[in-house]
Amino acid sequence: MIVIIIGVIYLIFEKKVWGKLLALSSLSLKVSLLIALISFSTSLRYLNDVAIMFLLVSGSGVVLLAYFLGGRREG
Repeated sequence: MIVIIIGVIYLIFEKKVWGKLLALSSLSLKVSLLIALISFSTSLRYLNDVAIMFLLVSGSGVVLLAYFLGGRREG
């Protein structure tokens, strides 16, 4: 839990855009793993599906952000 808090603090205070993107990716992975852990410990099986969907959506968002931040290179 403390790692998530540190990740949020890093996301807030990071100056560079790519550092923020890396922190966002790391934070979304940790949150999805926490949801999956809660799913297995409380036997709420639908939370496992929520964790997988959250991981897919956040991963797609990070990829799209990296694409638009990097810009297109004409070659």
